Parts: sequence; structure tokens; C-alpha cells
Amino acid sequence: MPGEGGPAGEPAGMELGSAAVRLSPEGEAEVVWGRRLDPARIEVLSIPLPSSGRRWGEVVLHDGVPHGERVTAAGPSYPVFDEIELWAPSPVPTWVVLLEAATEADRDALERLAADAGFAAEDWSSSVRLLCRTCSESRMPSDEGDGEHLDPHDHSEPGHPGPLGHRTAGSGSGSLWVPERECGIAAPPGLVRGLLDGWVADSPDTREWRDLEEVC
Repeated sequence: MPGEGGPAGEPAGMELGSAAVRLSPEGEAEVVWGRRLDPARIEVLSIPLPSSGRRWGEVVLHDGVPHGERVTAAGPSYPVFDEIELWAPSPVPTWVVLLEAATEADRDALERLAADAGFAAEDWSSSVRLLCRTCSESRMPSDEGDGEHLDPHDHSEPGHPGPLGHRTAGSGSGSLWVPERECGIAAPPGLVRGLLDGWVADSPDTREWRDLEEVC
């Protein structure tokens, strides 16, 4: 069992880098980013949506044959593996909260605070994109997976989005910033409110939070 602030399982001494894993491949599939511990296991570094039933920091066993690929603008590509089963659960719950963040810098500050505490926060309003299953299982363009911000989750649905392309929640680079954000947080119950209050206290004129709820 993992500790609250650490990975769910120790790596086997391998440096295999980042990869993506498709959680619940037979259901409401969701592709999230993780760190490869060995050829068969990935530690989840994204904060999965509650529909997946998975948590940040969990280790999942995956099929060894990639089922899709994410290609970055800089050139590197990352395989997408299908989850087989949960290998090691995480005791860290997932919360959803509504933020009022006046700027992207305000949002980024919460993500850094959570990371500095040994946990995670993720702006789902800009990190979740909806793809059809066929596109999710193919070679898709992607942001860098192991930079400051994780690549968008790929949440699959039957059919194809149509001529307008794939829908992405929130506003990305070059879009008009929307202050209201839906944020996922992975943190223990005794820390999450203090983390949010500390974030607001650092800039009370530009930050607020409300409607905190544990979802997984």
C-alpha cells in the first residue's frame, strides 16, 4: 500500500519515462498520463475523472501492446497502453472544487502549492478533451506529457465529434481566459481545505473557491 504522499509501489530501477494509459478501456475510457515503473506497470500522475474509479498515485497493470499514440509538437511520441487491472490503490481521495481564478497565473499557483505539499491539483476545465473512441485509439497530437502541465485527458465517447472537431473543456493557449474553473485535487481530507484557503490568502482579490466535494 502506498503512503499518502508517495507513489503506490516502488519502481524497479528502470527509467522508462512517461506514457499514457487508458483507464476502463471497455467502459467510459479515459486516457491519462503516468510514469512507467516497468514494462507492465504505470503510476498515474494525472488526476482521473471520477467516472474512471481511479485515483492519482495509483499503479495500474497494463497490456504490453500500445493501443494508440500521443505525438508532441516537439517531436517525441508516447504510447497509450490499455489498463488490465488496478495493481496498487491510493489512499489519497479525489476532490472537485470550483475556483475563481482571475488569471492563469492564479490557477498555476494552486497547482504548485499542491505539488509542493506532495499531492496534486489539476484544472479539469482546460485539461480534459472529448474524443471519439476511434480517434482516441489512433495517433493523436498532444502537448508534452511531462512538462509543467499534463496533456489533456482523452475521454472517449461512441461515434465521432463531427466537422467541428474534438471538444476541449475550458480555454487553452490563445483563448479568452474564463475565471471560473473546475479543478480536481488529490489530497487528504485534513489538508485540502487548508491548501485552498492558503491559495486564496496569497491573493484574496483574485482568488476564491467554493463547492468542494469528494468524488472518488
